[in-house]
Amino acid sequence: MPQATGTVLLVQESRLRLLTGHGRGQVFVLGTRAAIEPQDLAVISGRRVRLTWHASARLHAGVIDDLEILPR
Repeated sequence: MPQATGTVLLVQESRLRLLTGHGRGQVFVLGTRAAIEPQDLAVISGRRVRLTWHASARLHAGVIDDLEILPR
């Protein structure tokens, strides 16, 4: 599965926008396999994270399978 590392720019409900180290913005939605709940996403705004994700045929966003908060 692909991974993405970067800074969380924006969180809204179960969605987030990630700015990668390459300067690219990507949108992700929280998947059912992720060990984090939607209400817990608000605390990661502005934090560096590493996501494991997969593509969805029905969405224009990646689906988060795993999220790791990285040290500051």
